[in-house]
Amino acid sequence: MREKLRRRAYLVWKRTGFKNKIKANLAKHGVRRKFSYSKDGREWLKSLRIEAVDDYLAIIESLNNPIDRIEREIKREAKKDKETEIVMTVPGIGFVWGLTFTTEIGNVNRFSGPEKLCSYAGMIPSTHQSGPMERHGSITKEGNRYLRWAAVECTWSHLKHAEDTKLTRFYGKLARKKGKQVAAVATGRKLLVTLYWMLKRREKFRP
Repeated sequence: MREKLRRRAYLVWKRTGFKNKIKANLAKHGVRRKFSYSKDGREWLKSLRIEAVDDYLAIIESLNNPIDRIEREIKREAKKDKETEIVMTVPGIGFVWGLTFTTEIGNVNRFSGPEKLCSYAGMIPSTHQSGPMERHGSITKEGNRYLRWAAVECTWSHLKHAEDTKLTRFYGKLARKKGKQVAAVATGRKLLVTLYWMLKRREKFRP
């Protein structure tokens, strides 16, 4: 299941890349209209008769089938997994991300504490030593990139679906000082800490 989730993630990354290429090509042709990839949106793109857009759109449509199939399989598996059910009590975490967290984390007891889990995901600040001076910089990004990606993506989703939680308050306070992107990464780290204790104690999310 972990391999299947990672394969889906790879396909989604590729699909997003081709969507960005379509936006870039539309900009080259002076087209700056908002659109979706629904049936109507795809028909509108085809009506433009831009060769590069047609090629990228064909690839996107070919990627949709395996992504949809894998997601159906993931949903069935998520419904049977008790730990995934616990993770999904966090607002903004659905079955795909819920199962991603539980499969990438594995047995939570293999981590001696939440800081070890954050380190495993590469979400701890890097440290620079110069004589007696020690500085902390951006996160190391040395670790499980799928877990790191899930933490940040679910932070954005949580901000959309949750009204007032410890995570949203932490994000809001930090975003005013450091900016949205830095705040999202730091909140993603807080989310991992939260998930660690939820899985450790087998408790549902408490805002």
